[in-house]
Amino acid sequence: MEHLIVNGIVEFQEVERNEYFKKMYGAENVEWTSRDTLSIADRLRIQKWRFPPNDKLYIEYKQVYQDSLYYNQVTGEINWLTDDGFFIWIKKRQDHF
Repeated sequence: MEHLIVNGIVEFQEVERNEYFKKMYGAENVEWTSRDTLSIADRLRIQKWRFPPNDKLYIEYKQVYQDSLYYNQVTGEINWLTDDGFFIWIKKRQDHF
């Protein structure tokens, strides 16, 4: 396996990196994905959702979709704030008058 050493850090090409990790951790434990593709685990999880997002939307907002504060990770249901977050604001406005 060829690699470059830059500032004392070993750098691999993408294919070599994938092969390196397969040898290190076992081929069944390594999956190659890019920033533009969903992992198998993500795809399996969201396909069970009632309204799964398309790949492009999921990748763009991945941090939101993976946060259990916003989405139920099993069903994909949105975790809405109590009173949609407006009640507190309205109550504060009424206290001023």
